[in-house]
Amino acid sequence: MDAGPPGWKETLRDGTQILVRPISGDDRELERSFIENLSPVARRFRFLDTMKSPSPALLTQLTVIDPATDVAFVALLAPSGSATATEIGVARFSAQADGSDCEFAIAVGDAWQRKGLGTLLMQRLIHAARERGIAAMHAISDSENDAMQGLAGRLGLRRTRDPEGGAQVAYRITLQHPTKAV
Repeated sequence: MDAGPPGWKETLRDGTQILVRPISGDDRELERSFIENLSPVARRFRFLDTMKSPSPALLTQLTVIDPATDVAFVALLAPSGSATATEIGVARFSAQADGSDCEFAIAVGDAWQRKGLGTLLMQRLIHAARERGIAAMHAISDSENDAMQGLAGRLGLRRTRDPEGGAQVAYRITLQHPTKAV
């Protein structure tokens, strides 16, 4: 398997072995293929848009991250004997300039939903955000995204209506309490 940067071997609830690792600029084709193979509904839920294929600029934005503010993990499957990997999920966050809050996004391939992959990827993101001292994470999602609603409930994210859009909801989790001055 062309694994790219080092990562972590993980096991999904159904016993499937996967690799989770940081995304890199070399993952453009993996990411393009992953997005194109999402169902139209999954693409709408992830991007709040109905695009069929990502633009070259979007692929660059998704795969060439700024390590000062961004974290992105890709989940890969490599069937036994296969020389190439298939992307089955991705999760990322981008922190505000002051590092106090970050916006996150997650996408899991349709065939890989409800196997614990979304939870696993979110737990990695939460851990990375805590390591950076980020106090809170947030996301905007389609109000019909039941998978996100379930994930948010399992991980303790608070759900509110997005004040900017009636068809959207906001999710938020506080990671740590700000240090009080003595």
